[in-house]
Amino acid sequence: MAVEKIIVPVIDLAKFEEEKEKLMVAVEELGCFRVINHGISEKIMADMKALVEHLLKLPTDVKQRNTDVISRSGYIEPNCLGPLYESLGIYDASSSIDIHTFCSLLDISSHDREILSTFASKLHDLIVDLAFKVGQGLGIKDCSFQEWSCNLRMNKYNFTKETVIGTYESNEGFEIMGSMGNFLAVDPVPGTFFVNIGDMGKKPKPRITIVLFILAPKDNKIEPQAELIDYEHPKLFESFNYMKYRKNRGSTTSIAVLDLLVRHLCARVVDGDTMASATGWLVFVSDVVSRDIGLQSVHRLDLTGVLSSDLRVLSDLSVQQEDRGLFLLALRGLLTVVPVLILTEFGLDNVIMAMEEIKVPIIDLANFEVEKEKLMEAVSGLGCFRVINHGILEAIVVDMKALVRYLFELPYKMKQRNINIFPNSGYVEPSRFSHLYEGLGIYDASSPFDIQAFCSLFDLSSHDKSLSKLLSTYATKLHDLIVDLASKVAEGLGIIEFSFQEWPCHLRMNRCLFTKETMLGTCGVNTHSDTSFITILLEDDSNEGLEILDSFGNFVAINPVPGTFLVNIGDIGMVWSNGRLHNVKHRVICKKSKPRISITLFMQGPKDSKIEPRAELIDSEHPQLYQSFDYLEYRKVRGLTATMVGDVLHNWVIAEPAIMP
Repeated sequence: MAVEKIIVPVIDLAKFEEEKEKLMVAVEELGCFRVINHGISEKIMADMKALVEHLLKLPTDVKQRNTDVISRSGYIEPNCLGPLYESLGIYDASSSIDIHTFCSLLDISSHDREILSTFASKLHDLIVDLAFKVGQGLGIKDCSFQEWSCNLRMNKYNFTKETVIGTYESNEGFEIMGSMGNFLAVDPVPGTFFVNIGDMGKKPKPRITIVLFILAPKDNKIEPQAELIDYEHPKLFESFNYMKYRKNRGSTTSIAVLDLLVRHLCARVVDGDTMASATGWLVFVSDVVSRDIGLQSVHRLDLTGVLSSDLRVLSDLSVQQEDRGLFLLALRGLLTVVPVLILTEFGLDNVIMAMEEIKVPIIDLANFEVEKEKLMEAVSGLGCFRVINHGILEAIVVDMKALVRYLFELPYKMKQRNINIFPNSGYVEPSRFSHLYEGLGIYDASSPFDIQAFCSLFDLSSHDKSLSKLLSTYATKLHDLIVDLASKVAEGLGIIEFSFQEWPCHLRMNRCLFTKETMLGTCGVNTHSDTSFITILLEDDSNEGLEILDSFGNFVAINPVPGTFLVNIGDIGMVWSNGRLHNVKHRVICKKSKPRISITLFMQGPKDSKIEPRAELIDSEHPQLYQSFDYLEYRKVRGLTATMVGDVLHNWVIAEPAIMP
């Protein structure tokens, strides 16, 4: 804890002409300042603090609806590396859509919406004005920050009487690092806003803060301003993309405890920044690291030539007995920062590789008019989204999961009755290519005949008529939902009144046969893209494991959100949209030693026509990318080549797309 205090310069905005010099000294030397006469009343500030306290007391499953737009822009819950901190966030407080979406997700009352909207608007005006004043002080006269995104964060530090005083993230005052490297205490001044600071606290009670970050311009390009580059001040930084900066920042901060553990065990530690290339690296992890937060700076030991061709545990390296809490995991070909590993003291069988988590955008179908833009960003960027207020009762979902578990426990001979209509549309048993997966399927869930035929194969009607009724009800409601979602995506692309009603929708029931003998981190479903236009997934809330491949080529975890369906774009959606939609690649890995079930509905290709890009989506800026092809032909080629990740579409790519006049 800091014992020395510092008085932060106070800038009076009502007398700013007299304060200009003081402002620039503050930002250049101390890096922070306070403002008074800022135009935001104490009542608005008090109401906002009370609202934040209320929101952070909501149930965890409600707060989890506040998903990320960029890394750590949504809800952050306490975890091993930040056990006392939690936070809610609005990606862009200047956006009325973002404000409305946040309020809708958390069911905020109209009165509280007004408080939040007013506070966000006034604080945005203030931060834009302050940024402009700083810019002017640097000699940049016409720089506008009006369109820069401003992330609003609502923070809570859960300090109690049991919290050690001086614990990082603490209460009464902030602390900043002085020019000599020592921390200086900065105590609150009522009625002021503090501009740009980090914190550490001092009182054993919960602490609330509200922070607005001005992030980056809309094009995300960050670079030194040309007016500030001259002979005495040469350019120090290359231009870069803000989103990439956020990702790199989230994966390179060092962890002191990990550093000590690594250096204690081996002197040949190589810092992550100096890594060039190798066949493998040794990753050290300890029980201070949780799977819920990215492992930020991993020290590595060069293992070139040591690793076998497969990922394996290095049992031949000595670990002293007192280091039982520290385990070694070898990863072949790892050339990026490793996300989090979770481990226990029971040994290597309990060590899993849990990837960095990403929170998928949630689309509220009850307020869809304000969600349209978010939907199209999700399907063209990430390739997936979640839906709430989808009209399918929780009781139906629970009963359907129970039915699927029952069906998979039926005798093998009975499951084999579920034969294919096209490859892998019926019962799929574990094989040498996918030895932990089995699945059952209904060719077209929109067809009462197909539903009845499936029920007859397993004697569901004779065993219990309610089971066949349940399956029929679920399939009908899910079909209605997927048709509606496909139409909404098409409308977002500018294709109005297109009907997906007659497109077959294949229902699959999946089980990954994870047991105590399954090594955690093993693939239950290998990396693939779906053969669909879009897919609706009902997840196993009790057993996560789904991971998607992000734009940087890294796998990130998609953990379940109860009460939602996950929707993703498949290969057919990518072709139909002429490349505008993203066919997200994904897999399922073992994270718990028990079977994992899921239920998927795939909207396939049209029954009697070719798959091809829509004419409305082909123009001079978007030449046709794919030739037309037959859906069953595509399925056959994909099955024969065992190409599961969208690459089979290369068979129909137009080598040199024609440019339209």
